[in-house]
This record gives sequence, C-alpha cells and structure tokens, in this order.
Amino acid sequence: MDYLQALRVNMAVSGYSKSSMGTYVKQARLFMDFVKKEMVDVVESDIKDYLFFLLDIKKNNINSVCTTFYSLRYFFRNVVRSDCMEELKSPKGFRRCPSVLSVEEVKQLVDACMTLTEECVVGILYGCGLRSAELRSLHKKDINFDRQTLHIRETKSRIDRFVPIPDVLVPKLRRLLRFSPTSTVYVILSCYNRPYTEVGLYILIQKIALRSGIDKKVYPHLLRHTFATHLLEQGVDIRTIQVLLGHKHLQSTEIYTHLSNTLLHSVKSPLDNLYTE
Repeated sequence: MDYLQALRVNMAVSGYSKSSMGTYVKQARLFMDFVKKEMVDVVESDIKDYLFFLLDIKKNNINSVCTTFYSLRYFFRNVVRSDCMEELKSPKGFRRCPSVLSVEEVKQLVDACMTLTEECVVGILYGCGLRSAELRSLHKKDINFDRQTLHIRETKSRIDRFVPIPDVLVPKLRRLLRFSPTSTVYVILSCYNRPYTEVGLYILIQKIALRSGIDKKVYPHLLRHTFATHLLEQGVDIRTIQVLLGHKHLQSTEIYTHLSNTLLHSVKSPLDNLYTE
C-alpha cells in the first residue's frame, strides 16, 4: 500500500490545506524511513523511540516534535487504521506570544505603500484581519460593496465568514477592481497579473516594511495579529474577535489578551497598592 499517497488523498477530501498536507506527508515519510517496518506492525514503543530520537538525539525543539506527534496520530488513525497512538499523550509544547505593531508603526507601513495594490494588501490584512491564503484567494465576487463586506471562503478552519470592509478601504478597492483585467477572478494581483504566491506576498510585505523603517520583522500574519490586538484594546469583546478571525475555538483567540497593552496596563500591581493605601 502507498501510505503517503493514501494520506494525501485522505487529507485532500477532508479539506486540509496544501501546506498542512505537505507537513503531514513529510512527517509520515521521515517516520517510515526511521522505523523501517510495515506500518500495520508499528506499536506504541516505536512511536516513543522516534519522539525520543527527535528530542534527545536530533535536538529538535519541543514544538517541532509536537507537530510530528499530531501528524503521525492523524496518519495512524485515518490511513493505517491503527490505535498504536491512542494511549500516547502529546509532548508538552509552549506557545509563544506573537509580537504586534503599534498604531504608529501601522501608520508608517500604510504611508510606505507606493501602489494601489500595496495599499489594498496592507489595508485588507490589517483592516480585515485576513490570513495570507485568504487574501491571495479572494475573488471579485466575494466583495459586496452594498453591504460593505468580504465573504471569506474555504478558510483554514473550513468555516465561511463575512468581515466588514473599513470605510477608508472601500474607494481603494473600487479603483483596484476598475483597473483589474476582466480575464481574472482574483482581487489581488502581482505585477504579472497573476495571484500572489505565499512567498511573493511575504516578500511584498517585507519590501513595504523596509521602506517604512519599522525595526521589526513584518510579515503578512503579523498584520492579522495586530488587527486582533488593536480591536481588543478598543474594547471589542473577545467573542466578536473570534468570529472576525474565523477561529473555531475561543482558545485560539484568547492569546491576544496577552498582547494587549491596554489590558496589561489596566492591572494595578499589588506593590503599588502598598504605597497608595
């Protein structure tokens, strides 16, 4: 049996992204190279030995090993149809708080845009909180100017959603579509009149950030983090932010409570209370 092809097919029909498929297939292939036995004969101790090898011998970081664990668990549950990992608990990883841009830095980034496309890219990523893939796959039909919304389809969590278009972005999007080739369905196009690749969009944001003089690593998803954090600081409730971001679980959204300066500085330290009583 071609297990790797079976894994690709299984993930494809389940709606997983190409990026996730690539990661899971790679992890399964590396494990198969390591264990050198039939997958149906793999037992729990084989998995443990491999995870130990990654952590102790290869010195992989814990989050990388967690990715391996979840990839293999999906593989054995859904492709091999084995329960060899059902009693195993995942390694304890940690979740880094992403950095975010300040309001002033966002203004710098916006001011550094030199083309209408760049203005719309930054405007949609920061103003609507879209993921890179959602922006790149956005179709003209997904823009509703009457309701002033974007229809986000085929998302990472496989949940369609609507997000409001900021007022300042509406005329820019109208102009962008007015000059867009009729031969394409996509909203955001590169200078070659083709949709951006993941790397291409990353490079575009890097170029804009370099022009802006911001002394931080700026990338598409950072603008999504910044969107959510700034909304929280403006008093928008966490449940609304969850809906706008398209998170399936509230836990994914709660990380932004750790990033908000407004929330952090609203907490009075007990040390200060010693000198105010």
